[in-house]
Parts: sequence; structure tokens; C-alpha cells
Amino acid sequence: FNSVTFPWTDSGYAVGNGGAFIHIYRDEARQVRFEDFSANLPPEAVGKTFHAIGSVHQNPVLFAVGEGGLIVRSIHYGRDPMVSFPSGTTQDLYGLCFLGGSRIYACGDSGTIVKGQVGGDWKVLNSPILYADKRFNSITFWNSDTGWVVGENGAVAHTYDGGNVWTPDTSNVTENLNYVFVDREAQYGNIVWAAGDNGLIMASGDYGRHWFRMNTGTTASIYEVRFAAGDRVNGWAFGSGGLVLQTDDGGFTCP
Repeated sequence: FNSVTFPWTDSGYAVGNGGAFIHIYRDEARQVRFEDFSANLPPEAVGKTFHAIGSVHQNPVLFAVGEGGLIVRSIHYGRDPMVSFPSGTTQDLYGLCFLGGSRIYACGDSGTIVKGQVGGDWKVLNSPILYADKRFNSITFWNSDTGWVVGENGAVAHTYDGGNVWTPDTSNVTENLNYVFVDREAQYGNIVWAAGDNGLIMASGDYGRHWFRMNTGTTASIYEVRFAAGDRVNGWAFGSGGLVLQTDDGGFTCP
């Protein structure tokens, strides 16, 4: 599997290669169960690779993106006949951000960033020319205006107007960046974290204008970093080989 999301504590979804679309849940006996929802995919998505899936907390709507600009939506927990939308691109999409209950962003190869609504209406946004040959791996937003995208060779960019204009930032790293995170529950969205190859975790305290590298004590690739909602000190990172890192000081140390 390439991506998972859990809209509920005991019910989530995983997507991956070959059109894999799986429901993961606990039954009444608290046993973990799996349901294959790939039969609900539209014909154009069958057998395709999904790179990311997203949802909103306790909301039945799901979006998945992947190979060749594929965008698929379910409006009823994955159990309904899913539909696909024209994304405006044939580039593979790797990152997905479901913002609130309606707006969705995705990113991918060749510096591609797309924006859409639950009902459709997807369009390609103008991304920095500097990153036209880079793959964007992850995208996130703090609110309806402020967001970040990261990718190959230390590529980082931000927007302050909902994605209409993206401005490159200087990360001072050359590693591939795999994930970017901001706490949407925070009063201010100035603190942003990113994770990448070669044990990289870096943070910015000024909305992405300047970044500093943290000491993780590992050279393993890190694929995700997260902090507890409303908490800027307790966080976790996950990487290759089953790596799990934890910090209780905002990432300055990761025992």
C-alpha cells in the first residue's frame, strides 16, 4: 500500500498498486477486518496505481489520486460506485490535501499542483518554473489561504492565496522531501515540518521562509512526520525499515 487514511478511529482506508482500494475496520469483537472495495472503482481506474488517499474527520467522502493524473471520489464510505474526474494533467499525482469539507489539492510529477472541489471542477495551478522538472511528493494547508508543497532535491514552495501563486523557498538541503506537515489546530500556522531521505526532518518557524535541519540520529528515509493537534512539542516520524521516532521537545531531539 502507498497511502492510508482514517476518518474514524476504528475505520480507515488504504490504496496502492494495481487499483488496490481496501477498507480497514474493527468488528464488534474488536478484530481487525479488511474489505476490498476495488470493485467499486470506475473502469478507467481499474488496475491503476493510487499514490495517496485523503479524507476529513468523520466524513464519508474519500478522494484518491495516482497514476496519469487519476482522481477518484467516493461519497459514501467507499461503498458507492466511485467516479473519476478530469484533473487537467496526465502527470502522476503523489500528494493529496483534503482541506475542510470541500476544497482538495494534489501534487505530483513535473511540478504539478491541481485544485478541485468535492463536486469536481479541477484545474492545474501555476507552480514555480524553478521546479518544473521536480516531483512534488506532499502538499498541505494550514487554512484556506496558506499552504506548502515539497518534493525532489529539497524543493519547497508556499502560497498565501489559496494556491493561485506559489513562491519557492530555500530549504538548504538536496535530499528528496517526502512529507510536509502543519498543525491546522494551531492558533498560528507559522511552524511547519518536513521529512525526507537520509534521516531528514526539518522545521520552519516563519511560515517556510527559513528552514533548519534537526538531528534525528538516523540515515533512514523518513516518509511522514506529525505532531499532536494543538501540540508543538510531542511528535512522531515514520520511515523505512519500520522506523518510528518520537520527540517531546518539538523535534530538537528524537530518541
